[in-house]
Amino acid sequence: MRAPLYLALLALISCSQLPSAHRGPSSEAIKPIYQGIPEVQLGLFTEWTQGLYAGDKNQDLPNQGNINELVLNAFTNSKDANEFLASVINLKINKHYAQSSAYRKLAEGLYSVRKKIRTSLTDQGKYTRQAMIILNILAEETLYTMYLNFPAQKTIRFDYASINMDQCKSAGIKRGTKLNEIPMCQGDIVLSKGGAGTSSFISRIGDYPGNFSHSTVPYISPKGELLFIEAEIEDGVKLRSPEKDYINDSKTKLFVYRAKNPETVKAAILSVDKIYNEILQKVGKEDPKLKASYDYDFAMDAHDSKKLFCSEVAYYAYIQNPTAKLDNPYPEKYWSSVKDPAKKVFLTRFLNTISSFPAPSDIELNPSYDIVAMQFNLTKFSKDRIMVALIDTFFQAIGEHHEEMGKVLDLMKGLGSAEVTPEDLQKKLKMLSQMGVKLPANATDMTQKIPAHINYNQVVFFSFLNDVLSPKVYAAMTALEKQSLAKGKILDLETMRAQIYSIVENEMKVYFDKVNSILTKR
Repeated sequence: MRAPLYLALLALISCSQLPSAHRGPSSEAIKPIYQGIPEVQLGLFTEWTQGLYAGDKNQDLPNQGNINELVLNAFTNSKDANEFLASVINLKINKHYAQSSAYRKLAEGLYSVRKKIRTSLTDQGKYTRQAMIILNILAEETLYTMYLNFPAQKTIRFDYASINMDQCKSAGIKRGTKLNEIPMCQGDIVLSKGGAGTSSFISRIGDYPGNFSHSTVPYISPKGELLFIEAEIEDGVKLRSPEKDYINDSKTKLFVYRAKNPETVKAAILSVDKIYNEILQKVGKEDPKLKASYDYDFAMDAHDSKKLFCSEVAYYAYIQNPTAKLDNPYPEKYWSSVKDPAKKVFLTRFLNTISSFPAPSDIELNPSYDIVAMQFNLTKFSKDRIMVALIDTFFQAIGEHHEEMGKVLDLMKGLGSAEVTPEDLQKKLKMLSQMGVKLPANATDMTQKIPAHINYNQVVFFSFLNDVLSPKVYAAMTALEKQSLAKGKILDLETMRAQIYSIVENEMKVYFDKVNSILTKR
């Protein structure tokens, strides 16, 4: 799932020039949290990252034995997430290294332990899931500080050679290729993360935050052409070339997963062939790269295949083949869920999504699949950690202001949760203009770019997130990061989230006032 292209389509709230009561943030300090591990002390992450950035200088990793074994022992011998994180910190492996290879070795070791414990995750136990989150943070913070200390190292990839390309055959024909040197079979699951606020929102929508905002399935022709069967918010399911978004402008993170069972790999090839042929049949004589075969499923309802969202494409493709169906990458028992009361109300009442769905990252809980490779664009890590913090603090603020949010949701009923059409939107924009709302000069032209089946609430929220909240937070945190680094300090997760919370809380109050100002006049 990618960030929408309609970043300023609707000025109903965020771009209005109506007066509003601007109230400052609450004077009561809010303890910043990391979603999924709210009880963990964020100061421990500060100690880790600061040590890597400007701690005691080492030529190489401390000679304390195998990093993988040490971290795995810390996981095995700890009883909860806080103890595990403290145990890893106590290993004293977070030094300021003189060579980039030491940072790479440390990050790879952390990911290797994460890879190992996820494959034994059969009951989705709270501790194991939280340990996976912690290892991911530690590894990403390691790569982030690696880039700060060695900016020439812009990309990095970890390959797992135990999974070979000989599996990628059907009827004796090779159905495999490489993307950025990553070996890929038809039917693999390709996970990625963009840098926009919307991408982080999608990746962290469940009660346990995910690592990715987008999932797609490669189709590889018998001649070796690589296309992605990809559902995007803007225009539904199309066959897409990888050049634009995976090669010319690589993702912040990209992981490739493949079924462990060779029979499932072969069955997946046939499953993708089937959905590929179905797509060709649905578009008829039109180009499947230009014509959508399925509309985008904003409700995220994987039980209804009339529309598809990104990870639903893989789920739907695999259930077409009885053999592959047994090893579906997104079986229902691993689906994300939203049980947090405030978040659930926001998603179901406001965004009109269901509260259980196969989120892109859910394949990471599936022990039947293993990682083929990981690729990271280190130049985008700074923005990504800011956007992740923004979404976490947004959800935290929703919980703290659930009563105000409920009142706003009641008002938003007047706006309507019906699907947007260009004609109806133009009527609403005309009405708002008559009410004195100043609209963008190209508002009428933008109405023609509205994604099919999106509703007004969704447009308003994503416009607020992408046009108001994300730019404001990113500018403030980038400046704060620069100030911190100039003093030899890292912009740590705890400080960053506390600062972002103040911005989010303030902007939400302004937003609530504008909703009230506009919609009570209708």
